[in-house]
Amino acid sequence: MTVMFHLTPAVNVPSVLTEGLRAAAGPRTGRIADTAGVYLFTDTDAVDTALAGWFGDEFGDDVELAAFAVDTTGLDLDADAPFERRSCLPIGPERLTLLHRPDWT
Repeated sequence: MTVMFHLTPAVNVPSVLTEGLRAAAGPRTGRIADTAGVYLFTDTDAVDTALAGWFGDEFGDDVELAAFAVDTTGLDLDADAPFERRSCLPIGPERLTLLHRPDWT
């Protein structure tokens, strides 16, 4: 199994757990990425780096974030950067596991 990671505001957790992740153009797409999609970090180091930098800056300290492990086995993913991949298709909830920081379990 290949696992990658997705971050989202914690308020989205209930819908993600029932509907999965949708490839969409959200409010950050125009500033951070050029293409709508489900963006995934390749490993927990990439997540930590993003949270300490640009991704954390996007949300600030007032927004609680949730992390999901995503089973990407067999998915067609584009490589936009060394630290991330993008799915242009939705990812179903059966591929998702809600994680608890700081130990990523």
